Amino acid sequence: MSTTGKGLLFDFDGTLVDTEDLYTQFWNGIGSRYLGRPDLSKEVKGVNIISIRKLYFSQDDNVFAAVCKALEEFENSLEYPYIPGALEFLKEAKAKGYKLSIVTSSTERKMNMVRQKLPELAALMDDMVMSGLHFFKGKPDPECFLVAASRLGRSINDCVVFEDSISGLGAGKASGAPVVGLSTSFPEDRIAPLCDLVIPDYLRPEKIFSFIQSR
Repeated sequence: MSTTGKGLLFDFDGTLVDTEDLYTQFWNGIGSRYLGRPDLSKEVKGVNIISIRKLYFSQDDNVFAAVCKALEEFENSLEYPYIPGALEFLKEAKAKGYKLSIVTSSTERKMNMVRQKLPELAALMDDMVMSGLHFFKGKPDPECFLVAASRLGRSINDCVVFEDSISGLGAGKASGAPVVGLSTSFPEDRIAPLCDLVIPDYLRPEKIFSFIQSR
C-alpha cells in the first residue's frame, strides 16, 4: 500500500507540546489536596476529565466543580512549547502528503485556546478529535483513534499513532495501528513494550519517516 496519504494520529500534551511536567505538578497538587494522593498524576496522564470524575470524584459534586475550576484557571495560563523538532516534522509530513490529526483527551474549550495560541499548528492539521465532542470512552479504550482514522477516511491499519502516556499508548496498541512512543513522560524502558518505535523527540525525522514507510 502506498505510504502517501497515511494518517498520522498525534496525542497533544507530551507528544507535540512539552507540558507534561506542568500537568504533573497540577494533578499531584489536586491529589494531595482532595484525595491524600500526592502521586495522582501517574494515574491520570492521558485520561479524560469524564473518566477522572468517575474514578476519583464521583462522590462529591462540589469537590469536582472546584477541581474543574482549578483546571480551567491552570489551562488558561498555559503556554505550549513544542517538543523539539515537532513543528518541523509536521510540516515535512504535510508536504509528503500525510493526513494529520490531533487526538486528545483535552476538552474543546482548551483546544480552541490552543488554536489561538498555536495557529501554525492548527493550520497543519486535517482534523482535531477531542474528548466529549467526538469520542466518549477514555484512553486506554481505542475509540478515539478509531474515530480519528474514520474521520480522515482511513483504515486504522493505514494510520500511525504517536503517544506518550501509558493509557494513550495502550489505546494506540488496542486500536491495531503501529505506535510511536515519545519518552517525554515515562522512561523508554517503561513504554517500550507498548510501542513499535520509541523516540525522545522529532530531531531525527528520517528515522521516523523510515518507520512509517515500513508499516
